[in-house]
Amino acid sequence: MSIKNNRGITMIALVVTIILLIILAGISISVGIDISQEAQFDNIQTYLLLIQTKCEQLVNDKVIGNIDESGLYGEKQSDGWYKLSQGELNDIGVEKAKASDGYYVNYDSDEVQVKYEKGIEHDGQVLHYLSEMLGDSEQ
Repeated sequence: MSIKNNRGITMIALVVTIILLIILAGISISVGIDISQEAQFDNIQTYLLLIQTKCEQLVNDKVIGNIDESGLYGEKQSDGWYKLSQGELNDIGVEKAKASDGYYVNYDSDEVQVKYEKGIEHDGQVLHYLSEMLGDSEQ
């Protein structure tokens, strides 16, 4: 009767296993970071869409005479943009948005424009305006 000599896992098999685990972990982390960045971009875009929609309603109320300029959201800046406060962002329904990041509205153009002063990186570019974030998909 012959007894086999089982030495367990060899050093080469152990190194190969560790390398494969490192590669899988790297891919998983990379995918997770990409998903997180895309979710953050989608959140900011949603905030800006909500702000734009609510401000368009205010413009319509102003046109038909229900409110005057004092009823518009924001503190008027010298360049014609209105900076939104945290209270106004809360009223609009974007409580998680931080006023310190700089949310602005321009009521003077043909359509209400919305700007995110802090900007957010997407596809290698830093975007500040909702129209840039929407791109050609909704214009």
